[in-house]
Amino acid sequence: MGNISSNGTNGTATYSDVFRYAGIAASPLSAIGLLANLFMLMVLSNRFHFSKTTYNLIRVSVISDSISCFTSAACYILMVVYRLDVNDGRIVCRTIIFTTMTSYGISMMTLAIIAIDRYFAVVRPFLSVYHSKKSRIILFSEIQVWIISAAVCVPLLFYVNVYPDDPIFCDFPEVTLNKSIYLFVFTLILYFIPSTAIIITYWRIIMHQRQSIRPGYISDERRYRDETKKKKFIGVLTSIASSYLLTTWPFFVAILSMAIKQVSGRNLVKNNLTLFLLLFYSMTVTLSITIMSPFLYIKFDKNIRAESFRIFKRCCCKSLSENNSVILISSAKHYHSDHLSPIVTIKDSKLN
Repeated sequence: MGNISSNGTNGTATYSDVFRYAGIAASPLSAIGLLANLFMLMVLSNRFHFSKTTYNLIRVSVISDSISCFTSAACYILMVVYRLDVNDGRIVCRTIIFTTMTSYGISMMTLAIIAIDRYFAVVRPFLSVYHSKKSRIILFSEIQVWIISAAVCVPLLFYVNVYPDDPIFCDFPEVTLNKSIYLFVFTLILYFIPSTAIIITYWRIIMHQRQSIRPGYISDERRYRDETKKKKFIGVLTSIASSYLLTTWPFFVAILSMAIKQVSGRNLVKNNLTLFLLLFYSMTVTLSITIMSPFLYIKFDKNIRAESFRIFKRCCCKSLSENNSVILISSAKHYHSDHLSPIVTIKDSKLN
């Protein structure tokens, strides 16, 4: 245990120092996240390989993450380059928190929609009411996801604030009863409801796959191949969803602690370095989930990984080909100039 305070009683370990160093590290990371999300959009733009509903929903989530990474990168650069005052720090903090948490909500709810869509595809494949209107239902659901996520996060633009002695420490300085209720609703909608839907849905899919037997006669080899393919695809989606759930739960536990005790984040971790580091870690991981998402898709999805390598290989080969062409043209010019001069000289000497 160690002591930490905002006025620097623990030497160099102050809130401002920690967040300033975090801003320095987050600026290039957000830029990398933006490039990675744009690359993921390029990968998913191949309609031939990624025409499934699941990939269309992932594409929407990637667009949201791209917007979040762009906004975060710009704000972190401002935080590092300029010495922000209270007003500037307030604007930067509110912008980062609002865009990132809105994007997080969109991603979590989209993962829940993907899970529910997989449930109807695997467990209820003959439910005509859903499958006949699937496109409309998915579109309507995704629009609602964007609206709900933005609406839930709008109060952050008013509640999140900074301190006069610490203009880059994003916090809820005064946690009143109304703010406590809001933090409960915020955690419920953005984390617990999507998490519960994802866990229950994939659990029912897994149990169905274990118990179901495909009707009609098919060879053991084909049955094994079909079951393996389905299990791998469900495993991919489960892994991506689990990464979101397991990496961000500490942040929402901290939010609930603030709501229950009705204290600010700074007072919650006051005089407790370990608790401050845990809170800082949970906040950092949650805010950086939009940066990690493309790498999670590449790691767990075989189709995305294969298409990513194909595009990367094509770009590298094209770059090498262009470099080789430049080298060949340059060599040809040098060769031509080296051999043309003597010929001209010989002709000139004969004329003389």
